[in-house]
Amino acid sequence: TLTFFRQGALDQPEPHYIHTDASMGEWTGILYLTPDPPDGDGTAFWRSKDTGWVRGLAVEHDAAHWFAATNWDRWHLVEAKFNRLVLFQARLYHSRAIPENYGHGDDARLTQNTFGIGNLS
Repeated sequence: TLTFFRQGALDQPEPHYIHTDASMGEWTGILYLTPDPPDGDGTAFWRSKDTGWVRGLAVEHDAAHWFAATNWDRWHLVEAKFNRLVLFQARLYHSRAIPENYGHGDDARLTQNTFGIGNLS
């Protein structure tokens, strides 16, 4: 339904660090385009400490919860590697793995994000 390149420079603000992409479609694709990403870069997946959920039900219900990192446990990490594509259900709670991003200009974190509908299998 939508695709775009996203460049995330060091200390770029993130209004919803841990979030879902449920409002964007049924699945999300992230293509890592940084040639030599730093250790720890990638996409983190989260579990709510309150509910045990790894998927959101509705964007409005979850939004207030996203602001407190103490509400979450990371259960999986996909490491960023140049030209790696990760596909996942849009309702999964996730975030970039390095909260503050990194680099500036051509050295900043670079991904292509894609959102779609339909079955991933």
